[in-house]
Amino acid sequence: MTAAPQPLDVPGATAAYLTVYALAWALHFPCAAYVLAGAGTVAFEELTGVRTRAGAALRDWLPFALGATITTGVAPLVFVQVLYPESFYSANLLLRAHWAAVVPLLVALFYLLYAIKGARFAARGRAARAALTLGVFAGFVAVAGLWTGNHVLSLAGPQAWVERYGASPLAALPSGIAPRLVLWLAVAPPFAAAIVAWQRDGATDARARAEWRAMAAVAGAGLLVAMVVAALLAREHAGALARARGLPLLFPAGALVQALAWVAVARSARAGPAARRALALGLAPAVLGLAAAREALRLDALADAELLAAHRRVATGAGAAIFVVLFLVCGALIAWCVRTVRRRPRAATSGPAGV
Repeated sequence: MTAAPQPLDVPGATAAYLTVYALAWALHFPCAAYVLAGAGTVAFEELTGVRTRAGAALRDWLPFALGATITTGVAPLVFVQVLYPESFYSANLLLRAHWAAVVPLLVALFYLLYAIKGARFAARGRAARAALTLGVFAGFVAVAGLWTGNHVLSLAGPQAWVERYGASPLAALPSGIAPRLVLWLAVAPPFAAAIVAWQRDGATDARARAEWRAMAAVAGAGLLVAMVVAALLAREHAGALARARGLPLLFPAGALVQALAWVAVARSARAGPAARRALALGLAPAVLGLAAAREALRLDALADAELLAAHRRVATGAGAAIFVVLFLVCGALIAWCVRTVRRRPRAATSGPAGV
């Protein structure tokens, strides 16, 4: 009988940093999913000429959502540099021109999201609007591909890094990113739809009912594709995932809750308070499960004796104590900001026009 894989023996400080990193990534990813799926929805509407309430909400909130995506991405970016410095920086440098394009591309996309809300954009022909919105969506897919390529290359190891170093600066992205990128693209619509469900109004006319059913169909299809791809990846990396103490199973559990909620939405042609709570309830464990699986694969590939020894040396310093103090201070400041905003008059804190 084959012995069960043993959990990785990591220092306590490393486990704490991994936990906070996974939580920070889980906060960041729904924002990224909202932007990716939102850009795709806006492009689809411009191509087909269809206008929906969900599309209007997404169009209005996309610039804010991209800002939230970038802001919530700071914490995971800091933690990944602490946890995996050699592999992360190696992947950055070896991607060269590809990686250097991320920031300029995001800046351009940020301004284009504002442009597609303006009157000048609306005054242009349908072909021009469709081309621009398709370009924006393609830009976000490219950014997702670059981040996925960075992750895959960081896991490849020194031999692959040497081969990449000898390749052309414009060499293709590393192989192996396709299934992971498909997974992220598949979960984006249902995760974004779970958020949009809270932004939609309570209209119950025939058009609203048709839109709820369409949203449920798209979200359900995304969950189905994501589950199939996740199962294939889990089979490929069964050993690494088995060391994660069952945490990756949160993803299928959360996806199932969301799927059942979308079935209820499709049947009733509306998302009432109970359905919206179920969607949120399923979103949280699904994202946490993805974060756990993602880091289980990375830690299994990179947690050699030298890396863990370096983590133990770092844990003996004052960094952990300073981190805890700053974490508590920043958390208190954020809580104060949220409380201050919530106490404002409702008109002063409403979202963009049209939502």
